Amino acid sequence: MYQLISRKYIDYANSLTYGVKMPRVDPNYLKNTKHAIPLKTEQTQIVEYLDKATSKIDETIKKTGKRIKLLEEYKKSLIHNVVTGKVDVRNI
Repeated sequence: MYQLISRKYIDYANSLTYGVKMPRVDPNYLKNTKHAIPLKTEQTQIVEYLDKATSKIDETIKKTGKRIKLLEEYKKSLIHNVVTGKVDVRNI
């Protein structure tokens, strides 16, 4: 799966496309493509590493999203407080 969703593979598949409005790849091109397939033990190690790495990335994205949401809420609250006069910004 990781090999098929890799940038190199997608670029290769895109280079085989034809058509303007909906480019498509002839399935025979992809079916006849040779793939380097590591031993099962190596595949397992690679997948474990990638799963761990991507879960860290996903967690970072999730945390960053929460921080952005909190900052947006803070921004709205600050604007509200300035507009309603609860915070005086004339001398800042």
